[in-house]
Order: sequence, then C-alpha cells, then structure tokens
Amino acid sequence: MEKIKTGIRHIADWPLFLISVVTLLICLFYGIAGTYIAPYSGIEYDAGWRIIGIANCLNNNSNRPEWCAADADILAAGDQMISIGDLQYEDFLKNQDRIPFWGNQPGDTVSISIVRNGSPQTILWTLVSPALSDRFKNFIQMLVYIPFWLAGTAVLILIRPRNRRWFLLVVFNYATAVYLAVGMSISLVNFSSYIIHVATWLIAPLYIHLHLEIPNPLFRPRRRVYLLVLYLAGAVLALLELFHVLPRQIFYLGLAGAIIGSLGLLGYRLLTRLSAPERLALRLMFLGIGMAFLPGLLFVTIPLFTNLISPSTTALVATYMALPLLPFFYFYAIYKRSLGEFELRANRALSLYSFILLYSLAVILVFSIASQSLHLADESLAFSLAVTLIFLIIAPGLRARFQRWFDTMAYGARHNPQEIVREFALQLPAAFKPALLIRLLSREVTPSLLIRESALYQKTEIGFSLFYADGLTLTDRLVEVGEMEALITNAGRYRPPDHVAADQWSWVRLAVALQTGGKTSGVWLFGRRDPDDFYPHDDILLLRTLGSQVAPMLENLRLYAETQSRLERLQTLRDIDITISSSLDLHFTLEILLDQVSRRSNVDAVDVLLLNAKTMLLEFMAGKGFHSDALHHTHLRLGEGYAGQAAHERRLIFIQNLDQDVGSLARSPKFPTEHFKSYCAAPLIVKGQVKGVLEVFFRTALAPDADWFDFLESLTVQAAIAIDNASLFDELQHSNAELNLAYDTTIEGWSRALDLRDEGTEGHTERVTEMTERLARAMGMDENQMVHVRRGALLHDMGKMGIPDSILLKRDALSREEWDVMRRHPLYAYEMLSPIIYLRQSLDIPYCHHEKWDGSGYPRGLKGDQIPLAARVFAIVDVWDATTSDRPYRLAWTKDQAREYLLTQSGKHFDPQIVPVFLSIID
Repeated sequence: MEKIKTGIRHIADWPLFLISVVTLLICLFYGIAGTYIAPYSGIEYDAGWRIIGIANCLNNNSNRPEWCAADADILAAGDQMISIGDLQYEDFLKNQDRIPFWGNQPGDTVSISIVRNGSPQTILWTLVSPALSDRFKNFIQMLVYIPFWLAGTAVLILIRPRNRRWFLLVVFNYATAVYLAVGMSISLVNFSSYIIHVATWLIAPLYIHLHLEIPNPLFRPRRRVYLLVLYLAGAVLALLELFHVLPRQIFYLGLAGAIIGSLGLLGYRLLTRLSAPERLALRLMFLGIGMAFLPGLLFVTIPLFTNLISPSTTALVATYMALPLLPFFYFYAIYKRSLGEFELRANRALSLYSFILLYSLAVILVFSIASQSLHLADESLAFSLAVTLIFLIIAPGLRARFQRWFDTMAYGARHNPQEIVREFALQLPAAFKPALLIRLLSREVTPSLLIRESALYQKTEIGFSLFYADGLTLTDRLVEVGEMEALITNAGRYRPPDHVAADQWSWVRLAVALQTGGKTSGVWLFGRRDPDDFYPHDDILLLRTLGSQVAPMLENLRLYAETQSRLERLQTLRDIDITISSSLDLHFTLEILLDQVSRRSNVDAVDVLLLNAKTMLLEFMAGKGFHSDALHHTHLRLGEGYAGQAAHERRLIFIQNLDQDVGSLARSPKFPTEHFKSYCAAPLIVKGQVKGVLEVFFRTALAPDADWFDFLESLTVQAAIAIDNASLFDELQHSNAELNLAYDTTIEGWSRALDLRDEGTEGHTERVTEMTERLARAMGMDENQMVHVRRGALLHDMGKMGIPDSILLKRDALSREEWDVMRRHPLYAYEMLSPIIYLRQSLDIPYCHHEKWDGSGYPRGLKGDQIPLAARVFAIVDVWDATTSDRPYRLAWTKDQAREYLLTQSGKHFDPQIVPVFLSIID
C-alpha cells in the first residue's frame, strides 16, 4: 500500500494522470449510454444488420411480446434486416450518424423488413424494457474494457521506469479500453461507427510498435525510422476514413493487420536468440493471448462461421470474462520483477482467474456436448448436479497442479517446494559438521532452486564471518554489523538488478535473515538465478522456511565450534604443560609454545622477548611466522614501544589497526614488508616478576573476542612458567656443574697427594685412570658409568691413607704381618668412602680391584662375575702399569714380558674376556 501511495504522489504531476482519468470517463460514458440511454430493441445484430440473437423471445417473463407465444420464429438468427422503421440499411451505410430504433420507447411497435432465405418479409416488432439478464450482459460487457484501463493505471502507478516500453504499455491499455468501449456501443451511440473506423487505423501502428518493444526492443534505435513511416501511414488512413474516402468495410483490414502483425512479431521472436527473461515473458504473453481469445474462438467465432448454434448467454459471458486476461498477462510478463511484495498476489490472482476460466470452459463444454449427444431432458437436472459434484471434488487437486504448471510458465521453475522442504528436513540432522552443512546448502538446496550464487555469513560477537560461498569468490574477512545492516533491514525482499547500487553487495538479489531465539544468528545471501535472475514470492517464502531450519543448526554448529575451540585450547595448554614438565630446554620449550600459539590462536606471527636481568632490556629470543628478520634485533627498554609498555605497565596491549598507529615497530626498516594489520603484546609474569613479553601479529585486521584474550592470557602464564622453570634449571645445572667440578678437582687432588706420598707410584694414578677409561669404553660401558669408573680409578689407592709409612714406603720385602696390613687398604678405602653418598657408586674399583678371577684375591675373595666389571677392567690396567713402571724394589718389565704375564694370568688373575681387548688397545 505504501508503494501505491508513493506512486500516486509522484504521478499527480504527470500529464498521463489526466489521460487516465479522461480515459475512464470515456469508457464509463459509453457503458452507461449503451445500457441506459440508447434504445433497447431486444434484437442482437452485427454491423451488417444481420441478426445474431433475439433476447425477448428467449425470456420467459411478463414483458415478452404477445406474438412470441404464437410464432416464436418471427425473427431468427441469420435474418438480414434491410430497414428498421423509416431507416434503410443503404442510407445507414452512407450516414451512420443515425441509430436504429432511435427515438422509440418500450411498448412502441416498429416495422422491420427482413430477407429470409431470399424472400423479403415485413414484421412488426414491439420494444420492451430490458430484462435483468440483459442488464447483466451489459454489465459483463463493461468488464471487457475496464480491465484494460485498470492494467494501464497499474503500470502508471506501480511502475515508473519512464522508458518507451512503459509508455507504450500504458497507452496500449488505455487505447484498447476506449476502443472496446466504443465498439460495444457501435449501434447504440451516435458517431460510434466513425470513431471505430478512424481509431482502427490509429491503433494498428500502436499495436505493432508495442510488440516491437516488448518484451525487449527487437531492433536497434538507429533503425527505428520505420516507426515514423508506420505512424504516418496510420494517420493518413485515419484521415481518409474520416472523409469517407475508403470503403466502409476496409477498416477490418487495419484491425486484422494490427492483430496479425502483433502475433507475427511475437512469433518472429521465437526464431531469434532470446535471453531467459525474454523467453519467459514471451511465453506468458502467448499464454495471455491464448487464454483471452480461447472462449471467444470456441463459443462465438466457430459457431457463427459454421452456423451451428447461436452463442448462448453463458458462452458470451465466458468470452467477455476471458478478455481481461490479455492486459494483465502482458503487464505481469513485462513487469513482474518490479512488483516486489505484489508479485505473489499478481501471480496467484492471474493463476486463479485463469484456472476458474478454463474450469468454467470445461464445464460448459461438458454440458453442451452431453445435452446434444445424450438428449437429456427430464434427467438434465440430475445430470447437472452429478457433473457439478464431480467437478467440485476434483477442483482442489487440479488447482494445485495448475498452479505448479503456471509457476513453470511464469518462472521456468522445475522444483517442487514441498519436496525441497521435506528432503532438506530429512538431510539436515545429518549435517552435524560445517563441511556437511555447506555441502547440503551448496549442492542440494541452491541447485534445486536454480540459484547460481550464494553465501552465508555467521553472526559473531564482533561482526559477520563468512561461513561458505558458492559460485563466487569472496574474501574471508570479518564484515562489520553496520556494513551488513542494509541487507538485514531488507531481508526477504527481492532486489532487482537495476535497483541495486554498484558495490561489493551488488551481486545480492535476496537476503534471508537467520534468527534463533529472536536474535540474528546469520544472513543467507543469494545472487543470480536461472533462468531469469528473479525470485518470486513463493520461492522467497521457501528460502525463508529453509532459513528457519538452517538457523538453529548454524547456532548448534557455532556452539559446537566454541566447545571444540575451548577443548582444543585446553588441550593446547595441557600440551604446553607437558612440554614444560618434560623438557627444561628453553629454546625447545619456546619453539613448542610458539607453534601452539600460531596454530591454535589463528595468529600469523608470534615472538617472545625475554627480559635480560642484567641489562634490563627486552631482547628477541624466538619467533615464528615472520617473512624476514625484521624483529630479530629487538632491544627495548622497559616502557619503550608497545612491548616495553606492556612489560612496564604489566598489562595487555592490543592495536587493531597498525596502519594508523604503528608505534615503535616502525623503527625496523623491514617491518612494512610483513604487512601486519593488528598487534597484541602480553607481559610474561610469574611469581610477581616480569620475565618477558609475548607478541602476536595479524596480517588482517582483527577484533578478537573475550575468549581469545582469556586464552592468550593463559598462554602467557604457561610461557612465563616455562621460562622461569628453564631459567631455574639452567641455574641448577650451572651450580651442579660447578659442584661436580669441585668434586672432581678434590678427587684429583687426593690422588695426586697419594702419588706424592708414595714416591714410587708418582704419575701412576693418572696413567691407569686414562687407560681404564679407554678399556671400559671398549667393553661397552656407557658415559654415566664412565663417570664412576674415572672417580674409582682416581681413588683406587685411597685406602693406603690408612697404611703406615713404614710399610707403605718400605724398600725391602714385606713380612707376612706387613702384607696382612697392606691387604687391608681396600677395606680402609671402603670405610672412608662409603659414608660419602656422592662416591658410593665409585667404590667398585677401590674396594675390589685386588680380587682375582679364580677367587684367590682379597679382601673378600670374590670369584669370576662376582667381581664388578669396573674392578676387573681396572685390575688388568693396574698390573700392566705396575709391571711396566720402575719401582723401588725392582726395575720395569718390557712390554713383551708384561704381555706374557697377562696371558699367563688370564683366567686366573684376570677376566679372560677382557685381556684380549686390553692387548688390542695397547697394540
């Protein structure tokens, strides 16, 4: 209604509005004049005074002439009248200003001369008042031209493109309305015949011009010079007709030329290449022409030309009722895409009117054929009731089928809305993942509706994110609410291509708002559509129905995605926690941390700046996702730059648009090559101390939600803990290394002290330690064991600290008692070193290096594998060094002598498997 009011306000200044009013007044004048002013004769005759029907004798009422009862055939269809009163037909042809029966009133008797079967007759005809059925027939006749005026006014008010096609359609409807109004009164109102003759030559070029322009111009503008010739020819012929130069019946050729020329142009278009909208419009125009003239062809033209029967009142009513379909089908075919919310009403009104008309024709045909073929008389009422009941029963089903057929003709649709909704409802529960829902929407729904372009945007806290796009390429960027507001406001309305501004949304023909719980959860956008890029109201309702089913599913997917995201973030925190627990390598830990942040936080680049406790500078430690080394040389003081500010103020800093506020990051000459748009710096704080700053970068402008910031905060806590743990471990390792160094230095000092005490064994400890390590590695001992082997070798004579110098330094042979004391030094070593936990694993050599393979050694007499491997290895090295070194009580042996001794003692003193390995080493 608002559109109609707006149209009326705009049209008030147009000259065509005046034409509309004048046209209506002309039509009403001829309708009223033909019904109430012109004389009523009760005889129906054509322009040649040939009788085609008699009204009064068919009416069984009190006004029926008396002679009808005696001789009902006094006048009959087919009789040729040659005079009516004093008006001769020949005089009427010469001067059609006079009207038959003019001046006569009901009750007057008029003499009529007729010719029947070649024989002239004269009868007296009594005029009577028109019956109710006659007045109804006149009213039905008005329906023939009033719809043309209504269609023209509808185009004038609802459609205002101000182009040639619009102008021609308005003029076509108004001219046809006047032409029909005058034509209905051609024998009732003065000068009607002249007007019809002249108007025929004027309206013929208009009809042809109209069909040259609709549904689209057939020729290029520069070739339209022929239109001037066409209209000039029509004007000349009309002028000749006005001065009676042309034969009286020649105007029929003009009318036939207009009709045949128009149909010929429409037919010619079928041979040309047509676009989809043109094809559909042409199909609707042919449909309107056929349905408008089908009843007249069946019930008037064929019966008259075949002299079968005279047209019945019912047949004439059906004929009149069908003609309005022509202007409204033309209007709908050309401008259905511009009707907006009226499109559905126009579609349903046309289809319902057409169905009623065709259904009525079918009923009339059935009754006509049955009454003539079955000769029904007494049973006609029962037959009529039976046929009527059958038609009423089958009408609803046929109506639905007719509507689908009509939609196919109007839109080229090949889908069944109920089927689509049902199939979609069945498949929707299985689309529990985004990919499955996208496949359902893009491969099932839109192809079923012949939609070539579609996209769905999902509502988030900060805007709309692209869920899927099909048939077009869209950037995966966040759309602000304000940017989408215009589409949401007009959701559910078709956007004609010529009414859409050229912007990034110009491809959108229809927007469907997806709502859940009264809140917008997304927007479903649709673009071009086959075959004519148009969305009828039925399909808009269908898409809104599908949208109401998609909305809760989309919301469920969003909630599911949020749950999954939170689970992934928890898993990320757990993975980082495990990494922190399993590794104390700071570089490795940071690599894992940055990898998790970049993958799980949707960031493009991330780095960690550590705070140097000595210089109090933030220094680059590790990074991921950078295209260059733009930030690798970062050195920031606290409070300097975004990172320094975050560390100094101990708060998160987020910069949404770096193009406007790049800050200290601009100091790096390579930073612009990274094309970062958004930035965030979060301080790494643990135990109240700032350890560094975590920086994240985005190459697209971003507005993260609260969950993202919470997750980033959790990551910074984990990162700070990781850095703190790694720092503590480094410090602990450093302290442990210093302690180990102190231990080893002490042990080496003890061994040198023993060597200095025993002059004859100076350098012995260092030599046997080095050789023992070589032999132990050759025997497969690992590095952890080697630490204890080395310490044991250095302390192998530690027990001699308890041997008196008189025995230890004695140059002569020891007595039995002295040997008993000497053999106690392994026990002394054990007693001295075992309380020291740090050296317990190193006691194998000091305690057991004098045990022998055959069990004859001391202090415990261990045998074979009972002797620790380290002690067995050291025993060979110790004897080798002792025999090949000078001692106070003997000279050194040669290597051959020592080799021979080892071989002879293999299996007795020494482990037979170690001796060959040792000999291979010394060789």
